[in-house]
Amino acid sequence: MLIHAGAHAKFLSISEDKRWWLGGFFDGDACVSAVLDDRTGNVTGITIVIGHSVLTKNTLFHVHEQLGGSAPRFARAAEGNRREVWVWSIDGKYAAQVARDISSYTRLKTPQYALAGEFFELKDQPARMKTYVRLRQLKHVEHEPFASQPPLAFFAGIYDAEGSVNINKRGSVTAKIEQRYPAVLNAAKARFACGPDSVSKPSYEGGTGKWQVSSRNCLAFLSAIRPFLVERCRMVDIVLTLDKKKVPEARAELATLVGNKGKRTPQEARARKRQSGEDLPVNISEIWDGDNLTGYYYKSAKFEDRGRTKKGATSEDLAKFLADVIAYSKKPDPYVPKEKLLDLPRGITSRYDPFTGDLTAYTIQSRSTYFPFAKELNIKYFSREDAIALRDEIMPIAAKARADKVKHSEHECAMVLDAALRKVTGKGAAEQPNMKYVQHFMASSSS
Repeated sequence: MLIHAGAHAKFLSISEDKRWWLGGFFDGDACVSAVLDDRTGNVTGITIVIGHSVLTKNTLFHVHEQLGGSAPRFARAAEGNRREVWVWSIDGKYAAQVARDISSYTRLKTPQYALAGEFFELKDQPARMKTYVRLRQLKHVEHEPFASQPPLAFFAGIYDAEGSVNINKRGSVTAKIEQRYPAVLNAAKARFACGPDSVSKPSYEGGTGKWQVSSRNCLAFLSAIRPFLVERCRMVDIVLTLDKKKVPEARAELATLVGNKGKRTPQEARARKRQSGEDLPVNISEIWDGDNLTGYYYKSAKFEDRGRTKKGATSEDLAKFLADVIAYSKKPDPYVPKEKLLDLPRGITSRYDPFTGDLTAYTIQSRSTYFPFAKELNIKYFSREDAIALRDEIMPIAAKARADKVKHSEHECAMVLDAALRKVTGKGAAEQPNMKYVQHFMASSSS
């Protein structure tokens, strides 16, 4: 069944290679979601958005030319080493038709596009709310290995979205693809016959994994996908035509195609004169808003950023922020004051302000796909006894769901929390502070 004949006809006019490129690019950079009307609480449509940090904005205009939708619009200016960002989007029945058509050419987000393509066949709100919730859940679900190898054009699309290339001082070249999901990385490893160590796992939860290829394998990979590239053509051409006698020139030209188009190198950014005129301790960096210093942050070995910042910060603010961050950097990582460790039952943890060491909240969390539940309880409103009592009400239900292998929706989890709140505190979620998210999923009744 056609949802939008015009969108379908436009898609059919695209070549097969270009469809596969779009599939890879969408798997890398596109986000598909259902639209929730905050005023009515109804789910009203479908939207597909690509927010792309671009070397040139031509890539999104290319997508716009192929598929239609809104013209790419400027979203964020380049600053420091950050590239400018442009956004392309498509909505409504047109988006649903594009999702249905492109789902045959994607590998990572095929379930999302299939759901989005069926959205306008759902006439009642409970069914549409299920699609809204499921699309959110699928963003956090691990993907199965590819059943079959996609063509080279697909990998070109992924590379245009998530890839990079580097030339070191000796002239050795390295290409890599960074992705949250390992399925595409493992597919690249298998397709291009790379070693077992070419794929590395994310360094921290929620981070990206990496597929990396060097030397001859790198040149073979880039040569194979070059005919299908849209955005990174010039970068790849620099590598493929590299003259070992002109490595510095090639590195300099490549530098103009990354970051803020070469206007400020990483070395220049780090060497920018600080207002205080003092050197910072190791692992502590500045936060800038344009040409104004606004704060400091500490990046730990475990990739946890802790910072203090304020627009229009005075010299007194900055001195206090720097002292706080330096004090934090000297504490064990991650910092939890030993004298305040709480003896809490399984399924509940305590949270502290990293700078002051003050207890701020308790978190109840079920680490189960059958009962996806996590709720932070601010100590302003909930005591330690309240948190433990709520945990004792919720965790047996989560354990039973896991044992029975019965998946609970976010609506069902919200209803469990509401019942537990009424039993422990005498007030439901609607009467509690900081519970708007819970109230939303309570309102989304299941069919």
